[in-house]
Amino acid sequence: FLELQTVVEGNPMALHRNSFFFAPYKECNLLRAKLSCVTGKQGKQVFFKLRSKSPAFFVTLDLPGVKGHFSDNSFTLLPNEEKRVDFLSAAKISLDFARSKLQIRTLNAI
Repeated sequence: FLELQTVVEGNPMALHRNSFFFAPYKECNLLRAKLSCVTGKQGKQVFFKLRSKSPAFFVTLDLPGVKGHFSDNSFTLLPNEEKRVDFLSAAKISLDFARSKLQIRTLNAI
């Protein structure tokens, strides 16, 4: 696979990334993704810090039954890279509830 990153000059927060595969996904011999997740809370907002020892492709998060949205979803996580994803909810949710309901999926963990 090939990972391309573009950054807007003068604004390191404006980052765009794309992962390219040179064969259909099912023909790629991908290592199984083993993600770790640390959950935290900042004010009313719950966040998740994700890491993986191998590339994790199309990482998606879900909190079934909870109305809200994630600050990012369906992304690639490179080895030893940390990614923080915030969950923005209209209703107040506890940290324990978020931990127990969180579902994480990746292309190479199925």
